[in-house]
Amino acid sequence: MTAGIGAIEQMLSEDAQQLVGVPHSRGGGRISYRWGRTKGKIGFHGGKVAVHRPRVRSLDGHEVALPTWTAAQAEDWLGRW
Repeated sequence: MTAGIGAIEQMLSEDAQQLVGVPHSRGGGRISYRWGRTKGKIGFHGGKVAVHRPRVRSLDGHEVALPTWTAAQAEDWLGRW
């Protein structure tokens, strides 16, 4: 289970990097920015497990949904064998 959570957290970090770029980089083409990390929960065999995920905001201050997070909440990735 730990490997599955780690894999999802890595995928979430990659989503954030695609949207924002490499941390501490300077660039004019930015469309969003990092806004820390938060703990979320996804389903696992009828229960919930905590997953740390990055937060991303658009330039006008609205939360940007990470594609992996949206899919992980909609499906039972950790419950599949």
